[in-house]
Amino acid sequence: MPINKKADIAPKHSVYHNTKKLLRIYRDITKSHIESMEAHQEAYIEEYGTADVSEYLELLEDAGFSFEGTKLEHHARCMKRTQEMLNYMNNAVQIVRCTHIDGERFYRLLYHKYLAPPRHEKEKPLTVAVVLERMREDGHILSISEYRTAHGKAVELLDAVLWGYTSKETINILNTFLAGEEAS
Repeated sequence: MPINKKADIAPKHSVYHNTKKLLRIYRDITKSHIESMEAHQEAYIEEYGTADVSEYLELLEDAGFSFEGTKLEHHARCMKRTQEMLNYMNNAVQIVRCTHIDGERFYRLLYHKYLAPPRHEKEKPLTVAVVLERMREDGHILSISEYRTAHGKAVELLDAVLWGYTSKETINILNTFLAGEEAS
């Protein structure tokens, strides 16, 4: 009986785990979250004595209060979930930075391409040339082909850190990490 190799291979990109898309919208999410927090910060301080939504929600939960079904609860929970997602993403990027042999270079690439706050209000997504220039300023000199290779590896590593090493396509990443640990 012939073996169907295509049926055994997992799809290249999962609908639920699109790291490139997450990276592309990271700045917009961060900007929107900061604007939302700033818009409500004064009201939270005036009303509840704290500007930290997470702290505020924990205080309410500890006291047994519930705002179930209100706009306040919905808004506060959305801001808290967004902050948790941003923290999770930042932690994953730091793991890549600290654990891989090329982690600092991968971090700088991801930072300049996707994570760095815009230098001015209307800054558009950065071109490869601009990212390479900013990396050069940081002491990481890459050619365009090296950039493309490093970009692919950086996103692949971040993907593995964010979503885990469960699929067949990430076995190479696991082997790279293990090889790096053996060399040290």
